[in-house]
Amino acid sequence: MQPAARLALLVIAAIAVASCSSSSSAAAAAASSWSMKQEHIFLESFFASSPQGVAMLFANSSVPEQIVFSGKTILRRCSYVGKTMTFASILENPNALANVSALGYNHIGDIDIYNGVLYAPIEEDSYTRPAIVTYDPMTLEYTGLVQTTQKHMPWVAVSSLYKFLFSSEFDNVTSLYVYQVENLKMGLFTILDLHLPVGLEQGLMAVQGGVVSGTNLYLSSSAPGDPVYVVDYRTGIVQLEFNLPSTQETEGIAIANSDGYMYVLVQNNFDVVAYQYSQSS
Repeated sequence: MQPAARLALLVIAAIAVASCSSSSSAAAAAASSWSMKQEHIFLESFFASSPQGVAMLFANSSVPEQIVFSGKTILRRCSYVGKTMTFASILENPNALANVSALGYNHIGDIDIYNGVLYAPIEEDSYTRPAIVTYDPMTLEYTGLVQTTQKHMPWVAVSSLYKFLFSSEFDNVTSLYVYQVENLKMGLFTILDLHLPVGLEQGLMAVQGGVVSGTNLYLSSSAPGDPVYVVDYRTGIVQLEFNLPSTQETEGIAIANSDGYMYVLVQNNFDVVAYQYSQSS
């Protein structure tokens, strides 16, 4: 059996097993709701003029939970206090694409962090060979590059439950790319088809960010209405979770582990807004 086929079977089998779990958990996720709590205004210079992504650096025995932001070419690690939406800059990598810029890469997307690795999707102007760059989330130093066969790669999101890394195209998204984190260097993936709501049969548009919480994958979009969708990645079923306030361009999305708050970045005319949402069952 070819490695690609074997990987596909492993991924599909894992999702199938998860689908056989208690239906009550899926029902609870469908019944949950998010409500906006507060917002935080950033100057565009915080992101070197262009916000792209956000991810949580989970706490360990010596370091409390922190938050990492990405701009087109910048990474910034900050302290995190969710109750007051306080983000104090700790460390910045102002030229995070220095190791790959000679290859034409000039745009970081929405990032994620898992098991001591920061994963950043990157693109170049032709949108023909996006890649995944890895960094040390503490030092923000470059550690590697994985080429992909996607055309666009606006975001990545990791499921710690199954060690999957999800991504998608930007427009007409009717399926997800599913990579295995442990075999990421091989660049192999399988396709997870989405079951889309009525009216969205042609696919989700302008998908900008993603984050995994349990068996749910939340996707932020800058399509009209600025929707945030939820995907049960065991089944591929997609639902509209909520719409953001009227915005210019929605960007990345993250969920804090310590307090459960969701953050969605939005670029407005002269500043950047982080909207904070909380979930109630």
